[in-house]
Amino acid sequence: MEDEHCTIATVEADTHSDLDDHQQGYGDGVQEQQRELLVDEVFSNEEDEEPLDRTLLYALSREGEPVFRANDANAR
Repeated sequence: MEDEHCTIATVEADTHSDLDDHQQGYGDGVQEQQRELLVDEVFSNEEDEEPLDRTLLYALSREGEPVFRANDANAR
């Protein structure tokens, strides 16, 4: 997920959201794609907050907790 910066590198990933498409989470279809891939726990239920809680997403990932939906081939 490129957000507020550009990654100048070759990215080898099943899913990559580049700076132009991601647009701080508000690009066309980005939120829908995120909800299809990521567990519900990383999304806010509050209307006045950003939908994706990136801090929680990164913390869970660092702790080795699953952040991708179980039906995804890359569940960790």
